[in-house]
Amino acid sequence: MRTLTGKLRRAVATLVVAAATVVVLGPATRAAPITYDYNATCTLICSSIGLTNGTPVSGSITFDDTNFAPFATITRADVMFFSFTFGTVSISDTTAAGFNFLGDLSSNVMAFATFDFEASEVLGGPPSADTVGLGHTSGAATRTGNCSDMNCSVTNFLASAGFQGTGTLTTLSTPSTRAPEPMTLALLGLGLAGLGLARRRMARAAFREA
Repeated sequence: MRTLTGKLRRAVATLVVAAATVVVLGPATRAAPITYDYNATCTLICSSIGLTNGTPVSGSITFDDTNFAPFATITRADVMFFSFTFGTVSISDTTAAGFNFLGDLSSNVMAFATFDFEASEVLGGPPSADTVGLGHTSGAATRTGNCSDMNCSVTNFLASAGFQGTGTLTTLSTPSTRAPEPMTLALLGLGLAGLGLARRRMARAAFREA
């Protein structure tokens, strides 16, 4: 009986360690790029950027989805690429001297409930270049603006800007972190295999004791 008890204790200890490993490691995640599309309509002073009032404007921001979860706050650090063309104003991650982003994801992670994005091709002044300031309630684009620093702590619009109304930032993709991960499934399979092995060992030990 002592042999069976000892083996049982060792088997239980093994399972506890395996369970603790799964808890500590948690579900593995694989970062992946996910693109959200910006859509709005130019509603005021649109001629300053070569558009007419009522012209749709659009762009996109691609994020690393590692930190994506319902209601998560997403920051500049999560931005991988971006590109916007509003009439004569065109700016992207390759041309911008500075940019900033702050937004809160919706409950289904398929849209941003709130967001603010600023970018400019020039830092400081008086030089000026293509600059945008976009958000969920309003936005602006100009050829004569700048950011105070590379984080666009302050965004300046030095002359007439084309203004947009309410903007949306949505995606048709699903963040990869919301899907089951192969590593998680592998850990589960390993745990089940270990449980089966432990049960067989205990059964053999019980037979010998009998």
